[in-house]
Amino acid sequence: MEFNVNLDPVTKLDPSPDLTDLDIWVLFTDGASSQSGCEAGIIVINPKGVKCSHCFRFKFRATNNKAEYEALLAGMRVAEALGADFLLVKSDSQLVVNHVLGLYKAKGDNMVVYLAKVREAMMKDGIGTPKEKSPGRCSGQDRSR
Repeated sequence: MEFNVNLDPVTKLDPSPDLTDLDIWVLFTDGASSQSGCEAGIIVINPKGVKCSHCFRFKFRATNNKAEYEALLAGMRVAEALGADFLLVKSDSQLVVNHVLGLYKAKGDNMVVYLAKVREAMMKDGIGTPKEKSPGRCSGQDRSR
């Protein structure tokens, strides 16, 4: 599943942007939780195809959904630090992607807080509301990574 995120506060996107003029970075995220802890993995690919991958081990217990949100937040921070202005986010978490797109309502205090953190990060960078890259693909999971 995927969605677009604009990390450049100067570039405001109209509802149907022409993505061919943008330097698009791709962010793959995956989070996991087990009895041994919470982990996240990210891959950031710049417009020239150079990959940067990183794994995170968090020092707290979390559900799989929380781990997916932690992966997204970490990936957004890393991509921004690397100079990304526009991200195509790819995640295997249907819940997180649909929360961010506003297609699912966040329920429970933890999910509401995590969604607020993502929205806050997006708003501080002037992003606004994310747009689906391709609505037809949002109905199924992207397993291309």
